[in-house]
Amino acid sequence: MKREINGKTKIIGIIGKNTENSLSPLIHNQIILKYSLNFCYLPFKVTENDLSQAIQGIRALSIKGV
Repeated sequence: MKREINGKTKIIGIIGKNTENSLSPLIHNQIILKYSLNFCYLPFKVTENDLSQAIQGIRALSIKGV
């Protein structure tokens, strides 16, 4: 099944220092594909020092579910 990302796609994801080790994007994106949801689950690498700015960015971009 092919996924199309468009202007209505909702971005969701995980934030943290070591997100490259997380299986969450793989698992969640498989579920998203299976149920034909218009979401994209992404890992966002964020350090403790940048957490406040990252949260501001998440809110500004209307990223859901991090």
